[in-house]
Amino acid sequence: MARLRLFTIALLLVATGGHAQYMSEGGRFQVDVQSGCAPLTVNITINAPSACDAGNPCDMDWDGDNNYDENLVFTHTYTTPGSYYLTVLFQSTGQDRILIEVIDDTPPDFKIYTCSGNEVMYEITDASYDEYVVDFNDGSPALILPAGSSGGNHTYALPGAQTITVRGRNAGAIDNCTANAQPFTTFPTIPTPLINSLVVLDDNQIQIDFTTRQYVQYKLEMSMNGVTNFQHEEDVYNTTMATSSTVISGLDTESNYYCFRLGVFDPCNPASPMQYSNVICSATLSLELLDNMNRLQWTTHTTGINNYTLERNFAPYISAIPGSQTSVNDNDVQCKTEYSYQLISNYPNGSTSYSLTRTGTAVSMTPPTPVQNITAVVNGNSVELSWTQDPAFDPIEYVISKNIDDSDFTEAGRSAVSGFTDPEFSPERPTCYQIIYTDLCDNTSPPSIIACPIVLTAEQLDDGSVLLNWTPYEGWALGVQEYVVEKYTDDGFLLNTFDAGVNLTITDNTEDDIHQVHVYVVRAIAKEGGLGEAISNVVVITRDPRITYPTAFTPNGDGKNDHFTVFTKFVNGFQMSIFNRWGELIYVTDDINQGWDGTFNGKLMPEGTYAFRVDVVDYLGRSFVEMGSVMLLRRR
Repeated sequence: MARLRLFTIALLLVATGGHAQYMSEGGRFQVDVQSGCAPLTVNITINAPSACDAGNPCDMDWDGDNNYDENLVFTHTYTTPGSYYLTVLFQSTGQDRILIEVIDDTPPDFKIYTCSGNEVMYEITDASYDEYVVDFNDGSPALILPAGSSGGNHTYALPGAQTITVRGRNAGAIDNCTANAQPFTTFPTIPTPLINSLVVLDDNQIQIDFTTRQYVQYKLEMSMNGVTNFQHEEDVYNTTMATSSTVISGLDTESNYYCFRLGVFDPCNPASPMQYSNVICSATLSLELLDNMNRLQWTTHTTGINNYTLERNFAPYISAIPGSQTSVNDNDVQCKTEYSYQLISNYPNGSTSYSLTRTGTAVSMTPPTPVQNITAVVNGNSVELSWTQDPAFDPIEYVISKNIDDSDFTEAGRSAVSGFTDPEFSPERPTCYQIIYTDLCDNTSPPSIIACPIVLTAEQLDDGSVLLNWTPYEGWALGVQEYVVEKYTDDGFLLNTFDAGVNLTITDNTEDDIHQVHVYVVRAIAKEGGLGEAISNVVVITRDPRITYPTAFTPNGDGKNDHFTVFTKFVNGFQMSIFNRWGELIYVTDDINQGWDGTFNGKLMPEGTYAFRVDVVDYLGRSFVEMGSVMLLRRR
């Protein structure tokens, strides 16, 4: 009951609030808003004697789609533009309705043109609303203009940042549409614009880049082959204060140069003389290809030019060329190399004018110098060659020749790069290489230095050391600085490095009871830097287990020589068997460290000679057998 009283009081407040002013078709309810921009909030007031409360329920269809809201809600917000029949269904008297118009909330478009004397011209280009409210935001009254009005002028008291706000509204609609606010700047005198750059795009187009003021109108003018006959080319107008561009077409940039300037136009005072920007001119650039020289010449209006910059291949090449100069000879060229040139005219105010790019291929008949340094790397049964040459010449093909066993050089192959792999190399047959090449001018170089790869040999001596010998490396103009020998495991782990200096032999007597296989290679380091390392063939040394043993032992318990033990290396499998003089097996073990203590079935064997057999499997899976005899002594 208490809730019913509270609801009735709330409904009475809505019904008597005084906000509703648009009557429904049947007069049973009214709304405070019938038309406006989205989002549009509508409030319903029930007119007496109609009632809409807990005792007299009614339903609301806000969108006219026959979907009724039974929650007695009297406020609704429309977010989507359109026409809607708001319908109230009364329990006793039936339905009543009113048409709601929701307009798309689009701020109206308008243009601003800045004038001198702190004046501004505005033009309303929007046609979506019945009328427009123009607010100059300077304390002056807002203007209300009907649809179709072109706009007008307004003068501000002071220069500086200003804002014009325009909003649209329709007859009979609430004034809730979003305004379009455009900030701008007023000037006593409009500042002079700046032409930043000129770029000749091709034989009939030029691009002009300039910095302008927001909402200011400009006139771009052009004069051909001088600065005495400027003609209007096009209007320029920007809604932002930024660098903008325009492209002028229909020109003949091959035969003529063109000068441009930008004038300030005051639409409020169209008869007043224009103030002009700086003048900037294009340049006609020509390229003549001579023997070992590219000649460049140009024509432009030189007055006002501070200096020139010549770019080659899109990078600065010659700077600060005097403004009176009209040609440059480029002698730093390579035959059959393409060069692109662009002339930049530099003005004192920082403006720049870029000519059309000229491209040509240089000519020369200078023969290339021979290859001076060749680096050879032996890789199994192949040799990888790399080399350096004079960077002043660009080869198009290398021809690699070789001789074997001091025979004549014959062609081994060709390469377009400074590298080649010979797949048919044998360390057993001395082989050397020589290179010639043809450059871009189709000239052939003299033969290169002869390059002979390092050939490494190795021998395992009786004491277990390894003797290494190698041939001297040939192929570098300044020779070898030193040789370095590297020893690896068979899985590529570096064990030792030996500095051999300029010697061609070393002996490796380092102890290694862990690795059975040793891999050796020699590296040569050049006296001249940047040539890489020449590398020999790989030599693999595999060491045998080398089973050793004593000839006698004394199992008397004194802790000295009490066991007969066999010594070996690189063992994965081991078995030792002991036999008496009649060939009977009296002891066997697979523990290499255990040895025989001279007993059989717990009893000490008599002095005498006993035979043994040792079976070994090394790290590589190879089997070895060692048989012999040992003397058992009972020395006290």
